[in-house]
Amino acid sequence: MTHATLQTSAGGGPVLRVRALLQNPHGKILAVKHHGSDFFSLPGGKVDAKESAKEALLRELQEELALSPVGLRLRYILEIPHINSLEMYFVGSIAEDNIEGLTEAAQAAELAEVTFLSSLKENFKPLMLAEIPLKDIFAEDVTYLGVAHQ
Repeated sequence: MTHATLQTSAGGGPVLRVRALLQNPHGKILAVKHHGSDFFSLPGGKVDAKESAKEALLRELQEELALSPVGLRLRYILEIPHINSLEMYFVGSIAEDNIEGLTEAAQAAELAEVTFLSSLKENFKPLMLAEIPLKDIFAEDVTYLGVAHQ
């Protein structure tokens, strides 16, 4: 699924979004906060026409944070019907642990805040992912989380 060209909402299907759960060398997770939001989320964005999910994620991470993660693999697929969205969550790692450099890139991309979290349980959306232990998040099998009620 990560290498196929994906249909976006313009073609009648759900809006496809990609997110990255990225650990730094200390095991902390990169999170971003958008202007007007009270919650942190994982970096990512919308899949454009004629690009794969992985291509879209790499583009978004470069645009928003000037990041090039390693070892990206699809881990979770989350369906959110009330906003006609299908979100694909990838896991990987980054060498960066310097928040200042990431903050400069984020400000240029109009993100409100960038941080590293030791847990997804505090002030984080989607709440479904926050309930999964980190050791399970970085396991190998893809998991379909089903319908998200938010």
